[in-house]
Amino acid sequence: QKEGSTQIIRAVENMRELSEYVRRAIIEQSKGSRQITQATETITEMVNYIFKASDETKSFSSQIQSTLDHFMKLSQRSTDFLQDVERTVRALLEAQEQLRILLEEIQPRKKEYRER
Repeated sequence: QKEGSTQIIRAVENMRELSEYVRRAIIEQSKGSRQITQATETITEMVNYIFKASDETKSFSSQIQSTLDHFMKLSQRSTDFLQDVERTVRALLEAQEQLRILLEEIQPRKKEYRER
């Protein structure tokens, strides 16, 4: 009987130890679950932030593209205007040269006319 009682006492102690181990494991599992939930929430916030940043980047990129397109149009207009100015200046220089030639022709005649 004493042996049976000792075995029962040992079995009860083993059950207590096992129960304590299970209790600790449940507490740790609960902590782990909370940490996983918090990590998941943090990751979700980060993903949302990345999506928002991506949308803002797309919008900003679109604005940059629009500005570059406008700049290209202005640049082309400026180039066209400068080409027109260049043609006009060339025409004026040609006219100036023709006037110089005419004046050179007129000067001797003017001198002859005065002498008469």
